[in-house]
Amino acid sequence: MLKRAVLPLVALFFIACGGGDDVPENDCIGPNCDVGGDTGITPDDDIGDDNDVSGDRDVTADADVTADSDITADDSVGDVSTDEFVDPCAEVDCGSHGHCEVGVDGPVCVCDDGYVKQGDDCVDPPPDNPCEGVTCSGHGRCELTDNNEASCVCDRGYSPVGTECVKVSECGTTVTCSGGWCLIPACSFQMGSPNDEPCRNENEGPVHTVKISRPFYMKETQVTQKEWFSLIGNRPANFKECGDECPVDSVNWYDAVYYANKLSEQQGLEACYTLAETRGTPGEHDYFARVTFAGLSCKGYRLPTEAEWEYAARAGTKTAYWIGTNIGAGGEGVCESDASEISLIQAGWIADNSGESTHPVKQKDANPWGLYDVHGNVFEWVNDRFDSDYYGTCQRNCVDPLGPSNGPDRVARGGSWLNCAKYARSAYRELMDPANAYYNVGIRLVRTAQ
Repeated sequence: MLKRAVLPLVALFFIACGGGDDVPENDCIGPNCDVGGDTGITPDDDIGDDNDVSGDRDVTADADVTADSDITADDSVGDVSTDEFVDPCAEVDCGSHGHCEVGVDGPVCVCDDGYVKQGDDCVDPPPDNPCEGVTCSGHGRCELTDNNEASCVCDRGYSPVGTECVKVSECGTTVTCSGGWCLIPACSFQMGSPNDEPCRNENEGPVHTVKISRPFYMKETQVTQKEWFSLIGNRPANFKECGDECPVDSVNWYDAVYYANKLSEQQGLEACYTLAETRGTPGEHDYFARVTFAGLSCKGYRLPTEAEWEYAARAGTKTAYWIGTNIGAGGEGVCESDASEISLIQAGWIADNSGESTHPVKQKDANPWGLYDVHGNVFEWVNDRFDSDYYGTCQRNCVDPLGPSNGPDRVARGGSWLNCAKYARSAYRELMDPANAYYNVGIRLVRTAQ
């Protein structure tokens, strides 16, 4: 386990996956790879004489849930004549190097071996064929763009993300983002990790159905240093040199809910948190308050619940990451080993590719609902308290769960620049002291859509 100490901020960057006081040669950098460990680093743990946060238990919630997640569709397709069969491929010309097949979306040209699709034609591949080795996850085919770049055309039910075809949800996959916020539809999903997912922890199960009854807006990116400074007026981030567009880090849970309230106030919305008995200064690593949550019916800004976060991060997918599995080429799980074997590095900054720093937001692929950096860059505080056994209490009629009502620790999700691949999985849950400002933890807000 990480031993906390009062040290200058720059002196804290030294713990690596596996523990110990020396920096290992392994690129897999993170403070603790033991199950259930504390994967955060505090820039300044000396937050005053009274660190007791057990009193932060006055959390109440509006349990009035209005379910509105039924999806209906107009199945009428008009009058269909069956008098004469018409071959869909009859008028499709695939040229001399391809042939027409009828797929799920109608006729499509399939190129002969040794040729690749470019536009409507089957052509000789360029000398360095960009499609060579591109499997599109086995759920599509590779075609060349007009610029001779590889592009996946995916089967129905899958969406192209880079050179992968990612399974999408029946709940709707339209990307609806505007002004930096993405609309997340109401639906049900399977929360947690299955028993056969490599690198999983016991507190990620059992897998259970959760109904998200209210659509909500989620911030497209993590809160940036510029956004924090513009609203709060100080710069808590450890990685100030990263710049305005990098995520703010080194903010504790109380800083996060204070920021949410201030943004609501700025925009004339109701505050979702009542903050009492405050002490310290937001953004100075010492802020604390007794917090009462107004509930999911609140119209202002707030932290996502743990269920909302995982639902939005998955965006209809069921793999370890929204972009794919965490199983390497040899069939073994990629937990603390080289993550270059898996597609995660296309979606996030983790220990393997971060260069020991945060990075500007929106530099990696967005998930199917338009959210950036849900894997890596910085962990994200969520609203819930942590209880390792909570999933076992929410297996039936689990609608808009708010987490346990008691407990000293809060949950953070998503992994970070500091941590190994296994911490960035969609199901991974990290417990953290809400009074500590970790330099690999930041903020992403939501707002209930009404």
